[in-house]
Amino acid sequence: MKTSSGRETRRYLLLMFILAFGFMLYEMAVLREMRFQITNMFMIGPLLFASVLWMIGLGSLLKGFLPFSTTRILKICVILLILISLVSFFLLIKLPQKIKPPFSADMFFRETPEEVEALQPKQIIKTFVITVPFSYGVIFLLQGIIFASLLTLAREKGFLSEIYASDLFASGIGAILGGILLLWLAPIPGVFVATLAFSVAAVLARNWLGIRKRTLAIIFALLVAFPLEEKIYGFLQDLETPEWLQERFVFSLWSPYQRIDVHKEASRVECYVDGWYFYSVPLPDGRYGSDAIILHPLSKSQGKIKKVLIIGTGLGRDVLMLNTLNQPDLKITAVELDPGFIEVARDIEPIWKTYKTAEIVVGEGRFFLENTQRKFDLIYYAYLDPRARVSNLSFPDANFMYTDSALSRCRSVLSPHGFLFIRRVIPPAVQERVIRQLCSTLRRAGITRDQTLIYLSKGAFYAGSFGLKSLYVFVKPAGFSQEDVKLINEGAEYADLLAVPWDEKSINPTTDIYPFSFGSENPVATLIYYLRKFKWFTIGLILVMLLLLVRLTTSISYTHFFLLGTSFLLVECILLYHSFLLIGNPWLSASLAVGVFLIGNAIGSLLSGRVDKRKGLIFLLPLFVALYAFSAPFLTKATLSQGHWVRFITFVLAAMPAAIMIGTIFPVSLRVFTRRSVPGLYFIDLVGCGIAPLIFWMLLSKFDLFIVSGVAALTYLLASAILFKFAR
Repeated sequence: MKTSSGRETRRYLLLMFILAFGFMLYEMAVLREMRFQITNMFMIGPLLFASVLWMIGLGSLLKGFLPFSTTRILKICVILLILISLVSFFLLIKLPQKIKPPFSADMFFRETPEEVEALQPKQIIKTFVITVPFSYGVIFLLQGIIFASLLTLAREKGFLSEIYASDLFASGIGAILGGILLLWLAPIPGVFVATLAFSVAAVLARNWLGIRKRTLAIIFALLVAFPLEEKIYGFLQDLETPEWLQERFVFSLWSPYQRIDVHKEASRVECYVDGWYFYSVPLPDGRYGSDAIILHPLSKSQGKIKKVLIIGTGLGRDVLMLNTLNQPDLKITAVELDPGFIEVARDIEPIWKTYKTAEIVVGEGRFFLENTQRKFDLIYYAYLDPRARVSNLSFPDANFMYTDSALSRCRSVLSPHGFLFIRRVIPPAVQERVIRQLCSTLRRAGITRDQTLIYLSKGAFYAGSFGLKSLYVFVKPAGFSQEDVKLINEGAEYADLLAVPWDEKSINPTTDIYPFSFGSENPVATLIYYLRKFKWFTIGLILVMLLLLVRLTTSISYTHFFLLGTSFLLVECILLYHSFLLIGNPWLSASLAVGVFLIGNAIGSLLSGRVDKRKGLIFLLPLFVALYAFSAPFLTKATLSQGHWVRFITFVLAAMPAAIMIGTIFPVSLRVFTRRSVPGLYFIDLVGCGIAPLIFWMLLSKFDLFIVSGVAALTYLLASAILFKFAR
């Protein structure tokens, strides 16, 4: 084995660190933009992330065919990164706008599914498949070439553990800092920061990579010109907004979670999130027809309902609606996850004038419920999932609000005469299952049929493939009096709703380890259903899978690395799942969780030399993974009502042993299977990573989180056994 000098090693480590940091920022910005330009349907999300991994994998595979030296490859790729990063982002914006059928806001209000082709999942998938390779995919292709080159060189010269650790440290720091930065930065500035990181790498490596001063001058000019142009002319910002939005909307904002667009008319404000119709807010003196279901009984409550908690207030629609009761002693606490909605509402005077009379809390609803010590007369679940308007390719972020534990917590937060009111939209195609699952979950939470009233809208409002119906649920732990039932039924009649009987049949209830509800179960099956509509794509995918299967069955080393990639991302998905309620801010929680996980991996990589000497230690990996995965739900539940630092420290202590052991196995494996090229092994590893999110959601929707945890531990056990057998 050739060895490199300390100075040479430090050069490569620094280059890997800066580039890995830039790639993480670029990925986070791109995934946010993709949600806006293509779709915010949840089940497409894993595909977006998988596409990044697969393009990195293809880049790694391509590296094996390049006849150039490592230095030349790095020089070309770093320069290309800087020159095309903004161009690829431009294509990410324009290609979906050109590929998708003609679009307009009116499409969300058509009466038949056939009239809304642009909203169909098949059109969205088609746009996604065409956009990826011709836009941001090129950037991650270059990432695959660069990383495979550096890993190959590091294995040859004996600093593999260090180079892999550098990648992981930088990615972890990038995830944390990126999560913080993107709380304030829109995707376009985020991409510019990533390009700046690539440029710093080029400047620092200019001498030993042989980058000419003329090239550096062009890079410098680009870095100066782009922010000035965006500040003065806003070229990319204007392109980012599709024409139908430019023609219609008067206010737009990038929040940490989504793009919010608002159109104000004389009688209402229309709100769109990530380019999809969310809801309308009637301005003061506007009509709240369907809300008679809740307004009528409240108006006759004779002042018994004084303290109200609204979860998911958005632009304040429900605060304005309750304000029409004209009850001065009504105290409203409004909890909203997305601070972007609050910021938008501040700029709409007719809304903010009333909205600000409530106590506004920015945070996650379940987090607030678990930590509040107050009692409320009414808890109002006002969250509407805009994606449910189009299809059940959706996993609503608020599903942790509808679990048996959350509903049980509501009971303890309600006053003796208080009640819970849930307002949702559901796809009519799964109406029967939704009601059955709702009743099963309520039963598990200790709520009986005598404590529950359920109503549905008579007709469906069509949009996309499924359309929607409005679902209304009343839960009163003390039981409904005859007068309660009479008033609620009168309100339902005014709102043109139908009473729905309690369903005694049992089905999987919604729990913290099985969070599916309201027709969102088995989104993978729905995704496969739409993918099958693309004949040639399906045939190509089947052929690729067959070739992959053949390769895995004929090479134990490839099987090993495929298991490594799959299990790595399965554990990361489990980690992200448990991070949702970590600090009351899901976006920042996820960034912190991924950052901690990757930093733990980096520590493991640095310690991997010890595993080389004592191969039996590798069996600690599946053990630690199993311990974390199976204990995490109980630790999360036990610490939900504790302070931020208690939960975060508990999370770190629980996850770190598994994260460290996970970080050891990749460099150890590359040193064991030396007969195989690094690009080929890295490619197979990334293919497994890309498939893992789909496996995660498929297993979760069919079973529960404990089964997913068992599969993750088992795949690591198989990978560890293979490594132990072939290690010398």
